[in-house]
Amino acid sequence: MPVLVSIVLLVIALSPGPPPAGPAARRPPGQRPPARLPARLENTAVTITVGGPTGSIKPLLGVNAGPSPSGERENPDVTGHYRQAGVTSVRTHDLYGPLDLSAIYPDIAAPPEKASSYYFSDSDSAFRAIVGGGFEPYLRLGDSFNNVRVPRGDRQTENLARAAAEVVRHYRDGPWSVHNPSWRYVEVWNEPDLAHFWPPGFEDSLPFLARTIGLVKERFPDLKVGGPGFVVSTYKLPDRRRLVDRYCDYLNRHGVRPDFISFHLYSQDPAEYYQAALFYREACRRAGWENAEVHITEWNAEQRAVEYRLGKRAAAGATACWIALQRAGVDASFFYRGNDTDIRQPDFFGMLFADGRPKPQGKAFRLWSRFCRATGRLAADTGVGLIDSEPRADGELSPLWILAGREPGGKTMLLLANIGEQEFDCRIDASEPPASLAVTEIRNPGTEIATSSRAGKEFKIPPLSVMLVEY
Repeated sequence: MPVLVSIVLLVIALSPGPPPAGPAARRPPGQRPPARLPARLENTAVTITVGGPTGSIKPLLGVNAGPSPSGERENPDVTGHYRQAGVTSVRTHDLYGPLDLSAIYPDIAAPPEKASSYYFSDSDSAFRAIVGGGFEPYLRLGDSFNNVRVPRGDRQTENLARAAAEVVRHYRDGPWSVHNPSWRYVEVWNEPDLAHFWPPGFEDSLPFLARTIGLVKERFPDLKVGGPGFVVSTYKLPDRRRLVDRYCDYLNRHGVRPDFISFHLYSQDPAEYYQAALFYREACRRAGWENAEVHITEWNAEQRAVEYRLGKRAAAGATACWIALQRAGVDASFFYRGNDTDIRQPDFFGMLFADGRPKPQGKAFRLWSRFCRATGRLAADTGVGLIDSEPRADGELSPLWILAGREPGGKTMLLLANIGEQEFDCRIDASEPPASLAVTEIRNPGTEIATSSRAGKEFKIPPLSVMLVEY
């Protein structure tokens, strides 16, 4: 296995599984509890009542890395594939050199005010590929897994904070801004609560995080600045959740009010995505940041769950998680990741193989993009408590996930993910019943996306499938 791919796989392996509670705590080391499977419903006839407006649909269509090649030298640029999938934004993480602070500002003792202290060539090429392709950059000020470097002491902390602000200035005021004036976000660091990304420990990272967020906000008030990309275990392990409050309290004590908080989650359980988003929103509320946005800047199935990335559960599983993020009101989302690093490692975390072909999750991403033409969210109730109620990771898992929306021009859309083993007979109940339906579906990893027209207001959704219904 190439060294680069080995490095990247290692960081994902560091994300722990569910918290050790109850019987799971007594499992021998190395054993994991079985994946939580959806409940089986006695009645598989479901009437979907489409109601009035209930909020907005967020364009949660971001990815990590790309569209420039990553990994092996022969890998192509995937700009066209990103456009076809409907990607709108790219987080500049795990490009393995380009757009890493340690690569742009290699000598942390160098004067940050001098142009000679910076090397921008490779990073400029990667940034140009993002904005030139029509994607909004989500600038992560930090390092990829293979390039981690942290400051030591007050002088280096100040140098790196000022250098980070200069990097923002370089891309904010450079020629790229004319290509993509919609650039909004700057995220400071990545997983400082994971030892690899901040070896001296999380507490040691707080002065840098506060100084950099405050400085970038001061110099660029038109940008939204936040962070820090909390690692999975900080949410999943109850005794680590206090780190979030420590972060919030430290920023408050130093007069820094971020525009958003960001976190990561690797899970195939959609209810976990819903509850994690609410956990971080509640942390913002406790901190007095009522208007702060909540961003998930890395997400995918766990490393061991290949069936949810490449197999029969991948498209429906990812879609259910995406619907859960919409239901939780997440403001920005970045799937990890866009392009694979090695064609010989097809079970890696990209939604595209290294040559740009879509995996099941990549096909599902196309339907998410089409659904996002419906900017207004509508109520969608089935009368089935498990389907309609607030998702809970400690309760039964719903087999059917539904999201309804309406395009500005009036077309209504339903996005459905059946993550269970039962087929459902669905009927639409609306104030203006549809005479016919346009149905686009993904049934399994081996099939292409198929679209058909159906008379009436009824349709079937097979097990482990995704459907976009329009009328």
